[in-house]
Amino acid sequence: MKINIGTFAVLSLLTILSTGCKKFIDVNDNPNSPTIPRSDWVFTGAQGNTYRYQVGTSHIVPGTWSGFYAHSTSYTGGGNEKVYAFSNTDFDVFSGWYDNLGEYQYVLDNGDKDGYPFLKQPAEVMQCMIFQNLVDFYGDIPYKEALQGVKDITPAYAPQKDIYEDLVKRLDAAITAMKDEIWPTATEFTKQDIYFALNKTSWIRLANTIKLRILMRQSFMTGRDSYITTNINTTITDGYLTSNVLVQPGYQLQSGKLNPYYLSYGFNEVNTIQTGHQYRKMNAVIINWLKSTTDTFRLKKLAWPKGTTVTAPSDVLTNYVGIPLGVSAGYSTANASAMGPIQIQRGEGTRPGIFMTQAEALFLQAEAAQRYGLTFNGLDAKTLYQNGIQAHFRLCAGPTAAAGSTAGDAPYNLYMTLNAATPNVSWDASTDKIKAILIQKWESLCNINGGEAWAEYRKSSGSLSVGVPASVRSQTAPASVPEPVRFYYPLKESNTNGDNVPDMPAEYALNVRIFWDVN
Repeated sequence: MKINIGTFAVLSLLTILSTGCKKFIDVNDNPNSPTIPRSDWVFTGAQGNTYRYQVGTSHIVPGTWSGFYAHSTSYTGGGNEKVYAFSNTDFDVFSGWYDNLGEYQYVLDNGDKDGYPFLKQPAEVMQCMIFQNLVDFYGDIPYKEALQGVKDITPAYAPQKDIYEDLVKRLDAAITAMKDEIWPTATEFTKQDIYFALNKTSWIRLANTIKLRILMRQSFMTGRDSYITTNINTTITDGYLTSNVLVQPGYQLQSGKLNPYYLSYGFNEVNTIQTGHQYRKMNAVIINWLKSTTDTFRLKKLAWPKGTTVTAPSDVLTNYVGIPLGVSAGYSTANASAMGPIQIQRGEGTRPGIFMTQAEALFLQAEAAQRYGLTFNGLDAKTLYQNGIQAHFRLCAGPTAAAGSTAGDAPYNLYMTLNAATPNVSWDASTDKIKAILIQKWESLCNINGGEAWAEYRKSSGSLSVGVPASVRSQTAPASVPEPVRFYYPLKESNTNGDNVPDMPAEYALNVRIFWDVN
């Protein structure tokens, strides 16, 4: 049962808990005799669900429109993605994200009385990230009037720019509150945080990284430089993510307990190949870019050789085949590359999920440094850019490697040497430094966060063609039909809150841009 954004009930929370939290946590309570759920259980389940929603439709559809994925011609379907013909019955990420917001709201409302006040600020940080996601997909959304249960079952929609600005304030307040709090260190408490085990410094850095993401999304807008730099300057001292954020609830090789990315785009608990692995293939844009820069190391990590159940990388580059989006024939499942071992390695469905990366944080800082003449703890744009590429090589070498691991450094050094004169790889050879940063950031988001890649593409592309190395436009879409710039509000929201849902005229999702999309 989906939770309507206005009717957040305890019974619904119990349903969420039974599927999203307790299956990963060893508790003594009898699950057959449910009571009012504890805030810590809800928080853990909410973290797991955040990752599950992030790698679902929120990842695969925008990732397809960002040049990461395409469709095997062994299958029919995907037409609404290929020709940009979709409606309010397609691609509903609205409902799931609001369900997730409701879980975190439960922690905010009940954390004090349940004895878990230290979870309230992490819940606040996560809500800010999710609200940004929703703005990036939909624009105006229910905000301050949402999540009130029966007090307001038809919440009004708030202006998207206002929401963005309020999220910055909320993150600042959350950081201040975390600094003033003393958090427990006992395992009985830290195990409930499946991202950071209640490491307060990491939570503050995540909040700052989300804040920087919000600010830099507006970097192509005119008249925002002063606002952006003023708010960036408040984050530099505490810093940003210095390691990858991994989701570690204790995934198991059992039905319902696998890493959701692995299950969606790889295999099930008995290693049976899933349709998502056969149907969703790598796009020609990302594959051709990797080949053109002699990036064989990351090519072998981000993609598998062509075939159906390949288990080993290939040294023959022609075995890596990307599909042009929208092509109707010639790219069967056996003749195209699937998502690679950075995420999908047969038999390894218990790996931690990759929620956010250090590379993304470094590229955000690099763009800010280049645009605004800032330094981040003494590091300039060039150094941050190069460190971002290196961080992605390290992630590809070992997705779950400990912070500080140098695995991946040797292929990184070779890559930089081979591309010493290649624009958008070599800093010095790049005449457009922002383009170089955004292309390398785009590459680092492949198989991690398609929604973030699509937002960055929309903010930076259009006539500027900055965000990606080649056109990601579908070959099937009519020339008269522009690429999508947002999703439609889902039909169920129109049915339950129709008086407040913004009007959606014809071709709404193709023409009505999010406020930061100025290109």
